[in-house]
Amino acid sequence: MKPTFHTLLAFMIFASCPAVTAQGNSPSRLVDAVETAISQVPQTDAPRYADLGSAVAAAITEDFKLTASDRRGYDRLGYSVSLSGDRALVGAHGDDDAGDGSGSAYVFDFDGTDWIETSKLTASDAAVNDGFGFSVSVSGDTALVGSRHDDDAGAASGSAYVFDLSLCAATCHEVSKLTASDAAPGDEFGISVSVSGNRALVGAEYDDDAGTGSGSAYVFDLTTCGSACDEVSKLTASDAAGGDEFGVSVSVSGDMGLVGAWGDDDGGTSSGSAYVFDLSTCAVTCNEVSKLTASDAVTLDRLGGSVSVSGDRALVSSEFDDDGGGSSGSAYVFDLATCGATCNEVTKLTASDAASGDIFGSSVSISGDWALVGAWGDDDGGSSSGSAYAFDLTTCGATCNEMTKFTASDAAGDDDFGISVSISGDRALVGAYGERNVAGAAYVFDFGPPAPLELACTPVNPPISIPPGGGSYFFEFAITNIGGSSITFDLWSTIDGPGTAITNGPYGPSRELSGGASLTRTYRVGVPPGAPPNTYTHTCHVGTFDVSEASDSFTWTKSAAPSGLTGVTVAEWTSEEVVGEPQSRVGLPEAFALNAAYPNPFNPSATLSFDLPESAIARLIVYDAVGREVARLVDGRIEAGRHEVTFDASNLPSGVYFARFTAGNSFAQTHRLTLLK
Repeated sequence: MKPTFHTLLAFMIFASCPAVTAQGNSPSRLVDAVETAISQVPQTDAPRYADLGSAVAAAITEDFKLTASDRRGYDRLGYSVSLSGDRALVGAHGDDDAGDGSGSAYVFDFDGTDWIETSKLTASDAAVNDGFGFSVSVSGDTALVGSRHDDDAGAASGSAYVFDLSLCAATCHEVSKLTASDAAPGDEFGISVSVSGNRALVGAEYDDDAGTGSGSAYVFDLTTCGSACDEVSKLTASDAAGGDEFGVSVSVSGDMGLVGAWGDDDGGTSSGSAYVFDLSTCAVTCNEVSKLTASDAVTLDRLGGSVSVSGDRALVSSEFDDDGGGSSGSAYVFDLATCGATCNEVTKLTASDAASGDIFGSSVSISGDWALVGAWGDDDGGSSSGSAYAFDLTTCGATCNEMTKFTASDAAGDDDFGISVSISGDRALVGAYGERNVAGAAYVFDFGPPAPLELACTPVNPPISIPPGGGSYFFEFAITNIGGSSITFDLWSTIDGPGTAITNGPYGPSRELSGGASLTRTYRVGVPPGAPPNTYTHTCHVGTFDVSEASDSFTWTKSAAPSGLTGVTVAEWTSEEVVGEPQSRVGLPEAFALNAAYPNPFNPSATLSFDLPESAIARLIVYDAVGREVARLVDGRIEAGRHEVTFDASNLPSGVYFARFTAGNSFAQTHRLTLLK
């Protein structure tokens, strides 16, 4: 397992603190151990240790946590999830309304403010151990729920159910029950399901047409549904063999079908593969377009355990790949527009903090330019607490840009967060079926598409205070193109204050910035004596003048104008680019530093100051003697200069505390504080 900050801290405390004796000398050892642990947490090992006590600083806190209104232990809610716009479908195959493991699925709808549980789906013929909800898929008003252990054609022959969610009241209308035309015991039809529009695809991993466990998948036309729906075709691999387990995963998008076969052995035993089908060609059979395999396939990688298709892109998991250690996992992106005998493998996705046992790729989902990959074995929040990663597929070259890592705000060991994932537009849904004694939960994350340009607008040598007779100040544009393609844009700024609305720019001709590149420009603003006294807001803009695509701002102040001078014209304001270092940089700190607190010892407050030679993201957090955060004094982008803050400990007990300061990409410093009351 990988060490987290908490396990590191616990180990150091344990190693430093023998059993308490009559002499009682362990508290000082405890303090020393905590101080050492805090000071030694590496700040450059992003993102895992970028923020003390936090698994991932870049993780987006979930907007909503979905749980069942009738939740009980071992319901396994969240083992399967599916998202379509403002609707989520979450499976709970361990639910026992009709007996142990009969199963259910829950529909949640977003009303613009909150996610509401609108209905609970169960099978009309539910029975013990059916496992209804083991797989789920939703597209608009249509829900498809797999029941792999249903036994209409013998034990575990399997089935799937279609529901019309537009007719939900206390319950939703069950449109039809799907079964295979050649169903047989043990096929586990329904182990995987996918729906897109009026087409359904259902996997039967253990069907044995080409040998035991060769597998198959079935295509259904939902426009024909009455008591049953029309089975259009049965899909099997052109090179099917026993043990391939074709159908362990399925995905459909428009006319494209994708079927995983993680037991296939082209690259070694259970190296795995996936197959692309053109569903517009289906009659008795459907056209197999291509077979997908990994360029670096090896034995037991299990490529194809989870698959997802969107447009011309396919995402295929390889959860037991070991590039980052045993079962660290990976996923592969394929360009289906290039398919012939094979399809172009665009890139291989791995986690930036990959480690053994993460099982990255336990679930995958793709929507437009976003890919989402679950890693239920990741242990940032405890053993198998789990995580999920979002990738921007517009940036893919040899690698794709990992945009963020999702973890649950209440993460705990054995939550298995990431066992299932689904993405729709700019919204992600992640299942955690082990949460709260396997009752389970699912988490919704809303996040915007990656802005191609990042902008920081920072004053030089703040704070800026213009005297009565006028003056000038300097500021910097810092722009980074975080996308993969070149972008052309304009720079300009606006100044707003009492009776003032100034636009400066665009500054020079339009600029072009290649993917991943950055530029910095410094400008001087001249403020006339007649500018009214007050606080002004200076805002920098990038975009196509004057449509802002990104902006950032800071404030400055102007003192009262000289007596008798009133009014000012726009023409009296000036703005110009500065080449080289402006003189106003003189006097800035030369290095990052956390200065000694004063007084120290203190009661009840102490002043802490810190130096920033440049604008930077800075955090100043105070921890108690056992590593718990007690105060967050600074958290955000701070301008260059020396800054002071006050730590008020009026409500805290006497003892030793630690002030931890981080800034920029790698600077970190810790000071000990002693509160004496």
